[in-house]
Amino acid sequence: MRIAIVWPGIAVSMGDCWRELAKRHEVRIWVEPGLVEQEFNGSELHGLDWCRISDTALPTAYMEIKSFDPDAMLICGCATPIARMAAKIDVKCRKVIQFDMRRRHPLGKILAKFLLWPRLRRFDAAFVPGRRALVYAEWLGFKGRVAMGSTPSGWERFSSVRPAARGFVFVGRFTEEKGIGVLFGAYERYREAVKDPWDLSVVGTGLLFVPDMKGLNVVGFVPPEKMPEVFGRHAALVMPSFWEPWGISAMEAMSAGMMTIATDECGFTGDFEPTAEFVAGDIDGLSKAMVKVHNMTEAERAGESERARGIAMRYSCPRWVEKLENLIS
Repeated sequence: MRIAIVWPGIAVSMGDCWRELAKRHEVRIWVEPGLVEQEFNGSELHGLDWCRISDTALPTAYMEIKSFDPDAMLICGCATPIARMAAKIDVKCRKVIQFDMRRRHPLGKILAKFLLWPRLRRFDAAFVPGRRALVYAEWLGFKGRVAMGSTPSGWERFSSVRPAARGFVFVGRFTEEKGIGVLFGAYERYREAVKDPWDLSVVGTGLLFVPDMKGLNVVGFVPPEKMPEVFGRHAALVMPSFWEPWGISAMEAMSAGMMTIATDECGFTGDFEPTAEFVAGDIDGLSKAMVKVHNMTEAERAGESERARGIAMRYSCPRWVEKLENLIS
C-alpha cells in the first residue's frame, strides 16, 4: 500500500513506528515545523522518505500528496494548516485521524463536536492511545471506527535499559501544566520524611523558575538518543502533570523497567496503573508516593519492573503497525 503521513513537527516517538510501517508499505511523510522543531535536526527520522513543509508551501504539498495517490492517509489532528489541507485532498483513500485528546466537561470540548464536524467528517476512522481518548472519539462520531494503541511506548529504544537502584527523574517542559512546581514542593517533603533520600533530576527546558534545592539536579534538554542513558541512571520517573492526554515519557520509562509515579490526570492511568498514583496538584500525595517507592523492597521493585515492561511491550512498533493496518484495510 501507499501510505501518506501528515504530521505537525518532528515526532521522535513516532519515528520507529513509521520505519516499521515502511518495511511493509510505501510510506511518505510530510512534516510541518512544530513547537519543538528547534530542538531536533531531522536525524530523528533517518531512513524515512520525509520532507518539511512550511505554511507558504502548502499548495506544493497538496500537489505532492495528490500525485503520490495514496491508498491511505494518517493525519495527526485537524487543527494545524497542514492537517486541514491534507484532509481536504480529493483522493480515493482511507483517511485516518490520530489524536490523543480526551473528553472533558468544559464548554470548549462540548462545542468541539459541532465546531469540528466539518473537518472530522472527512475522516474514515480515528486512531487514539487509550480508553479515555476512545470515549471522546466515539462521542465525536467515530463509534465503530476507532482503534486504541496509537502512541508507541519506545520499547525498541528502551527495553534494553536496566534502571538504577535509586533516583527520581522528571522529563518534560518546566511549566505549571506539567506540575513541576508541585514536584519541587513534594520532593522537599519527601527528603524530610526518609533517611538517605534519593536525588531528583529534572530533564527539559522552560521558563518556570527552578529552585536551588539539595539533591536536585537540573539536566536540561537531552537529545532522544541519550535518553536511555538518562533512564539507566534512575529508578523511578515522576509525572506530576495537571493535564496529560496520554504520557509518552511514562511509557518510555516503563519500557526501561522503571517505576512510575503519576497523577490521575495522565491519560494512560485509564488503561493501567502506575507504580503509585496521586491526585493532580496534591503536594502531600506526591510526597507520600515518593516515600512509598523509596521504601519498596528489592523484590517489590523487581516485580514492578517486570510488570511495567509487560505493559510497555503491548505498545511496541509492530503492534502499532498491526492496529493501523486494521484501520486502513
